[in-house]
Amino acid sequence: MKHLLLTLIAVISMMTCGATETIVIMTQDTPLKDQWWFTTGSSGTSLRENDIKNNWNYDRYITSAAWTSNGWFMVMSKGVTWTNQSYKLSSSWPESFIREKRGLGYYITSLTARNSQWLVVMSQGTGYSDQQVCSAPWSTLKDWIKGWWDKGYYITGICCQNSLWTVVMSYGSGVKYTAQAYMWATTSSSIGEKIKSKWDEGYLITAMNHGDGEFFCVMSKYPGSSAALQSYKINTDFKDFVTKKTDEGYLISYVGG
Repeated sequence: MKHLLLTLIAVISMMTCGATETIVIMTQDTPLKDQWWFTTGSSGTSLRENDIKNNWNYDRYITSAAWTSNGWFMVMSKGVTWTNQSYKLSSSWPESFIREKRGLGYYITSLTARNSQWLVVMSQGTGYSDQQVCSAPWSTLKDWIKGWWDKGYYITGICCQNSLWTVVMSYGSGVKYTAQAYMWATTSSSIGEKIKSKWDEGYLITAMNHGDGEFFCVMSKYPGSSAALQSYKINTDFKDFVTKKTDEGYLISYVGG
């Protein structure tokens, strides 16, 4: 059985929720393949919609998206079960878009925000049968998460906007996790120590962001996760890291900011 690769490369400064960094999680032995990614520049004025549509034509779907220090960071991959996908970039929470798509069998598969915008990606064919979303101070979210964990739901999306964290929890056969935990830290070294401890227990990072002065990291177990290799980098300069890890057989499993 392989051991988890303990590659902790993190350079980050303290920041508020409105500031951004670039967090890249890379993992071996995932279903993802034939991956393509891009950033749009720090102005964030464009999502490069033509590039997204062209990748959809090649059966690549948005598997992770984030607002980062490099602008919008979009990762598109083959290897997912999804059959259709749609997204909404909005200056407010896109409630009507989400309600309309839910009626057509879509569920949220990526979620991110900047100070003035939300980006919500929804997909069909996820295997989810229900989904719950809450945006609130942590004092409220802590009990809310536990309540849905107790009902068999798992965290599948997180983001921070204006000091409020939004958490998406999903239920159904599309959720492959068998256990889940989350952790907070105010420094990169502190979050690294907590990640290493959970790696040693067979957990993998499934979401990580920084907002309101703290890291929020979600780690999950699922069948075979103890045999996977995982690495991450928190830095505005991430391209060499992605190139090196891709050559070693890793793919981007999550991006955060």
